[in-house]
Amino acid sequence: MERLTLKQMFLNKIDNEVRGYAEELAKVSGCYSSGSNLKKVLKDEKKEFESIQGLLRIVEYVWGDEKLKLMIKYSEEVDPNKKMARNLLEYLAVNRQFEALNNLVDKMDNCKNKESNEWAKVYRMLCKYEKTNEEEMNLLLPEIGEINVTVFELKVFKKMLINYCYSQMTAYHMVKIISKEIETEVELIENNYIKEMYKVRTSQIMIYTHLRVCNDPNTARTYADSIINLSMPAKAFKAYAYFYKGMSYMYTSHEEAVNNLEKSVSLYEEQNRTNDVEYIEELIEFINVYWDKFDKDHCKSIKNEILLMIKKGIDATNYLINNKEKIEPEFYLYLEGCNSNSMKKWKLSMIKYINKQDFFMANLAKLKLIEHGEDEEILNEMMGDDVN
Repeated sequence: MERLTLKQMFLNKIDNEVRGYAEELAKVSGCYSSGSNLKKVLKDEKKEFESIQGLLRIVEYVWGDEKLKLMIKYSEEVDPNKKMARNLLEYLAVNRQFEALNNLVDKMDNCKNKESNEWAKVYRMLCKYEKTNEEEMNLLLPEIGEINVTVFELKVFKKMLINYCYSQMTAYHMVKIISKEIETEVELIENNYIKEMYKVRTSQIMIYTHLRVCNDPNTARTYADSIINLSMPAKAFKAYAYFYKGMSYMYTSHEEAVNNLEKSVSLYEEQNRTNDVEYIEELIEFINVYWDKFDKDHCKSIKNEILLMIKKGIDATNYLINNKEKIEPEFYLYLEGCNSNSMKKWKLSMIKYINKQDFFMANLAKLKLIEHGEDEEILNEMMGDDVN
């Protein structure tokens, strides 16, 4: 028995509902003036939907939580030569449906339309990026750079991919430079759906850049809220926004930090993103220890356990020595400083974070130095112009 297409499913739904249901769907879509115009598209498998946003609205209106599953189904039916297929690449990507994305990329790579071929080429590189570990990013970076594209949207997206790689490589100075270019160029994109999604991606990059590189929590929160307050962003983006919004309060508000981080955990759990959940739970544990709000005997994370010992007045020297290879060098120096009230260790920790262009995390040691009498003006000068 032949499987029904998404268009046929809509037609069956219209036939089974009360008179005027097609008009209702046309109104919900926001892009059809009448039910008859919508039905013309539904009855002709060769006709494209007016917009992916309109399609998403009516799929959600009719089938609710089944929307993602049905859009994956539609990606198997869509004509790879047409604009809808290109928009679906981004939809599948932001919803992290990489199996369906790879399948659509293959179809578009082999179709006759040259523009679709270009989209397939760039989004195949996104799939490759998702499978690449941090050590391999320096090999992927030139491979992305060598891709030749003529479509403006793809030129912007190519820069985003390059920026993602630099971010993973902790080359934050490059992240900052490229982010400014991307933010300007996204505004010039004419495809409304791609423009909206790339603006969300841009906000994601800017959250990170303003928090970690520029040490500007307020601006980072503004970008985070721009994603959180959107009606239709993918859960992955919202989870990311809540994560960095929570992190931005790490030094200033225990309640805001933990509240936002817990929202991020919930969203990542819904996506079965186990590694992200574990990472954020470790950060929440650290924040609880940092703010003296930890109410258990021991931490799951060894570095948090060492900080807890120090806060309890226990000499953690042996634990530090035995676990040195398990802890990032800059954070290890911070812990050494806390264990012995060493201004030298805190300064070294701060310098190492600065050398990584991670000015936000450099505040860990900077705040301890100020607490112990170091001149704040000198420390701000060490942080450089990026602080402001």
